Amino acid sequence: MDLIIDTLLKKPEIIKNITAVTVQLSNGKPLKILRNHAPIIAQLSEHTLTYTKNKGNFFIAMLDGFIFVEKNKVLCVIEDLPKIEKTDD
Repeated sequence: MDLIIDTLLKKPEIIKNITAVTVQLSNGKPLKILRNHAPIIAQLSEHTLTYTKNKGNFFIAMLDGFIFVEKNKVLCVIEDLPKIEKTDD
């Protein structure tokens, strides 16, 4: 599954071969996206997006935006892309 983070200010960031993405929807509820997830379009609230790749968890601070999921591609459209951080395992 691929995660694409598109901003209004920079070239899209594409992160390939992830196994899971967790975001917070505008209603405050979390949404975990795994491989072969059903298509969805949803509004995101300010939160920390988490994704898993190669057994490591990565975090991205996100502002409000939208998420589009289709055919094992997760597209997040946000205003700006902050720093990506990895947790220590």
